[in-house]
Amino acid sequence: VEGFARFIEDQALEMGRRGNRLDDATVQSVEAASVLAKQDQLLPFESFFEAQQAAFLKLPEEEVARVRLRTTLVPLAYSAKSLYYEQAGALVFFLYNRRGPEGPERFREVLRDHYRSTTRAGAWEKLGFETVEALEKAFLGFLADPSAR
Repeated sequence: VEGFARFIEDQALEMGRRGNRLDDATVQSVEAASVLAKQDQLLPFESFFEAQQAAFLKLPEEEVARVRLRTTLVPLAYSAKSLYYEQAGALVFFLYNRRGPEGPERFREVLRDHYRSTTRAGAWEKLGFETVEALEKAFLGFLADPSAR
């Protein structure tokens, strides 16, 4: 849910430049997650992917990473909580825009399950992956070169 909010926030900032599309891979969450992945500073994937609100609230607020993005003049400092938002926004971008024509509907189905309180462990299967490790591998592959289609 927070990833979807971050995804929309990023994309809305670019709509004046790109039009009413949700496919700009140059947004901050994607760039930050890409840089942090290259520095091996992303949150552990399986616990991140299946985190519930209680786990999110326990994330530390101290700085865990600092990166300079091509779009920022000064380095950005990230706590585990702020890193969570960037990583989640980038993951939603990947699931929505880089999983073929069925990607958006698969993502919306998982989001609907969440709001209906019918989410189950293994949501990666609904997203088209056999295992959480396969999802992580594909996501990290995307972060290695977010502009590739």
